[in-house]
Amino acid sequence: MDFIHLYKVQLSDTVFVLAISDSTIFQCNNTMTKQPKYTKRADFPKILKSGLNAYCFVCHKKQPKRQTRCDICGIDSKRALVWDDSIKQYFNDEEHLVHESAGAFVVNHAGMVLFIELNKFPFGYTIPAGHVDLGESSADACIREFKEEVGLEIKNLEMVYEGEIMGDSCSRGADIHRWTFYVATANNENVTLNEESTSFDWLDIHVLPNNVAYPIAFSLKQEGVIEKIDKLTLI
Repeated sequence: MDFIHLYKVQLSDTVFVLAISDSTIFQCNNTMTKQPKYTKRADFPKILKSGLNAYCFVCHKKQPKRQTRCDICGIDSKRALVWDDSIKQYFNDEEHLVHESAGAFVVNHAGMVLFIELNKFPFGYTIPAGHVDLGESSADACIREFKEEVGLEIKNLEMVYEGEIMGDSCSRGADIHRWTFYVATANNENVTLNEESTSFDWLDIHVLPNNVAYPIAFSLKQEGVIEKIDKLTLI
């Protein structure tokens, strides 16, 4: 269903009513765009080439590299539209683009969970996590991401949630991710951040800041997830 939004705008003594549909993309001074709710197969070319290919979210023209501002129409969409066959991705039954991702709630000796604060889209607090590479298991992706993002070796991985999370947008253009979350422990607490994060903290899973990344907040609301984290805390 295509919803219509009504906006009242007053200029001097004249009042205008604008009717805007969800499916319409508007551009105002090349700075404001309305992106589709979920990235679809139709947003990409008919033939998907191998390798990493980036496109504009608005005009869908191919870009020379993964970038947010289009070289053709000049609009900055804040994230790129990417087809990268080096990661696990697919189009679901509704032809929406889905990326596979994995992350872990790593608990320290005090029962606190490691969080990092991102300095790039989607920003906010999250656990070390990332896309699953082609030919890689979710658990192996988790282990790799922890090593890359915080310099820790994790172990004792136990899956606590698996499923598609709608509305989880990433910098590569997908708005749906199939997540696999684990609870785990680390070899130590000597965190070394890479360039993607500004800070880290060991937080109480029951008292988290408001700007926790959406997929993390979503997973913690699922049945049994927090209980399994608490269980590991007690061991």
